[in-house]
Amino acid sequence: MSVNLAWYLQSGPVRAIYTSCKVTETADGTYYCCCGFNGGYMGIQDVPNSYGFGNIKRVIFSLWDQGGQPSVLYSGGGVSVERFGGEGTGVKTIDDGIGWNVGETVTCMVLFSSQGYNGIYAGYYLRGGAWKHIASIQVPGAGAFTGHYSFVEDFIRNGANTRRAAIFGPVWALTPDGSWAPANSCRFSASYNAAENGEAVNSEAAGVGMRSLESGGSTRGKWKLESVYPLAPGASGPPRYLPNFPAWF
Repeated sequence: MSVNLAWYLQSGPVRAIYTSCKVTETADGTYYCCCGFNGGYMGIQDVPNSYGFGNIKRVIFSLWDQGGQPSVLYSGGGVSVERFGGEGTGVKTIDDGIGWNVGETVTCMVLFSSQGYNGIYAGYYLRGGAWKHIASIQVPGAGAFTGHYSFVEDFIRNGANTRRAAIFGPVWALTPDGSWAPANSCRFSASYNAAENGEAVNSEAAGVGMRSLESGGSTRGKWKLESVYPLAPGASGPPRYLPNFPAWF
C-alpha cells in the first residue's frame, strides 16, 4: 500500500525542492519519501531484518534512467552507489549510517540544474542540525524538474494490518530568481491496488503547511482520497539554514 501527497506550487519552474518528514509510526519495509519528482525521489527507509543486514534506518536518493544511464559525480562519506531495477531502472545512493528515529524530523532537499542535454541533481539531508550532501548525479536527457510529491509505501507489502504514519511539510521550492515559494495546496491519493487494503488510508492536517500520511491497521479515511487541501506557508518561513551549494548550481 502506498499513500501520497502531490504538492502544488504556483512558482513556475523551480531549482530545488525542500521538504521535512517526521515519522510517527513505523514498521519494517517502509519508505517515507520526502522529495519525489519527475525523474526520481529522495527520503528515508525502515529496512527490514529479513534483508539480512539487521534493521536499518537509511536515507536513499534515487534517479531513473532517462535519455541514458545516470553517472554519479559525487557521493558523500559512507554512501553506497548501486544500479536498481524493478520499477524502472536507474541509480540509487544509500546512506545506512543515519539511524533516524521515530518522532525525529529529517529534512531532505534536492537541487536541479539543466546543463544542455543533461540534468544534474544533488540530494542533501538535514539531521541533528547538520546537512549532509549524499550525492550529485548527472542524468542524460533529463526532463523538467516537476511533479513534486511525497509518499508512505509498504514496499515489501507485508503490513496490511500494521499502521505506518508520518507528517510531511512544510514544502518550499527555490525559484530561478533565488527566492523560496511555498506549496499552496496538496492532493491526497493512494496506489489503488486491488490486492491491498484500500480502506486503511488517511491524511490529516498536522500543522501549518503540513499534512500526515497514514496507512494500514485501523486507519480509516478512504473518503478523503483525491481531496485537494489548501496549505499556508510554514510557520517558520522559508529555509534559512542551508548547506553550501556545488559550483554547478
